[in-house]
Amino acid sequence: MRIIAVEDGLDKFKEGLEKAGYKTVDLSQNFVNPIAIVVSGMDDNLMGMETITNEIPVINCEGMSVEQVVREIKNRMVH
Repeated sequence: MRIIAVEDGLDKFKEGLEKAGYKTVDLSQNFVNPIAIVVSGMDDNLMGMETITNEIPVINCEGMSVEQVVREIKNRMVH
């Protein structure tokens, strides 16, 4: 399952990602193996992410359309 963790309050991005075939979960929930994380860019140190050492892309959607975010995720997927 292609899971995207999305920051709370980004409902239009959640809906767009789900229409594109992804499953979305709230970033504030415990989630397992997301292929990407979408954030608003409001918090530079969201959840202490500088300590994450895996290769999950973090997409800052500030100023982006839903289509641009979907395209960015597809372009950055490691698989």
